[in-house]
Amino acid sequence: MIKISSLRTAIHAALPECAADPDRLSVFVDKGRLVARLGAQLGYEYRYDCTLWLPGFTGGPDRLMVPLLLWLRENQPDLFQRFDRDDQAIEFAADILDADAADILIRFELTEGVRLTPRPDGSGWDVDRTIEPTMAEIEIAAGHGMPALGELVLNDRNAT
Repeated sequence: MIKISSLRTAIHAALPECAADPDRLSVFVDKGRLVARLGAQLGYEYRYDCTLWLPGFTGGPDRLMVPLLLWLRENQPDLFQRFDRDDQAIEFAADILDADAADILIRFELTEGVRLTPRPDGSGWDVDRTIEPTMAEIEIAAGHGMPALGELVLNDRNAT
């Protein structure tokens, strides 16, 4: 799953302690399914629940949530366009261990499109991932912009 690898890389960049210790971040794929329709083009879509597990997470939750939201805006922007269920798009739970640490679980749905294209010479098929428009492309077209992950400096003054 391509998005899982990209998500892990983004979290490692935002939270170096997770990159330094693999036990600080686990990523699970649940309720995976393939969706395919009859049509002129051959292809299908992976749909699955992604679960992030961060045991003993320290620091304010915004250290995790802001980079996650920015990654989702770029890689799964439709999560922010599902108005019929927007309050269920990203679910989380936390077991508060003490004043500084919590076990955090976050769950959301990801999709990855796949297209099969016949080779012009008839020698077979190419399997390609479809490129989804990113929020950056949508916002640039609309004349807006969002900070890139590397531009963020989070101040944990109000962390709980």
